[in-house]
Amino acid sequence: VDTTGLGTVGLFFFCYSTTAVVLRITLSWAPDRFGFTRVLYPVIFVQASGLFFLASAKSLTPFVIGAMLTGAGHAFLFPVLARLAVDRSPAEDRGSATGLYTSMFDIAILVGGPLLGLTIERSGYGAMYGAVGVAMILATGGFALLERTGRTKAGQPVPAP
Repeated sequence: VDTTGLGTVGLFFFCYSTTAVVLRITLSWAPDRFGFTRVLYPVIFVQASGLFFLASAKSLTPFVIGAMLTGAGHAFLFPVLARLAVDRSPAEDRGSATGLYTSMFDIAILVGGPLLGLTIERSGYGAMYGAVGVAMILATGGFALLERTGRTKAGQPVPAP
């Protein structure tokens, strides 16, 4: 916001959080109804699309769309990934799985902060948002590959969705 002069931080978080809250309230049933893995892929696409909008924003409209898309992704990513982490862990390890899952956010800040800051310094905010979007897509491809080979559930084959 400060660097590009687009919008305000308040506008970004208003669009982001309003979208996330509205979707959680109105569509919280979707992962239960359609399946957590089936919802995961479109939600990651939405989140990455929001990052790409932010990466290329030169006017207020893509800025707002990017904020809304990243908010939409946030609405579902945390609960869907949390559910998958718990469901795919043996019952005796679910506490550890939940602890590891939530610690990933702290680890991401510890490792990602300096790496993304370096990307910003060297190439700018657009490159940073684009890099995070690409990383999300690559990680999703890795997950899909593991999902296809049945290696994502505590060493047991994963049933087809």
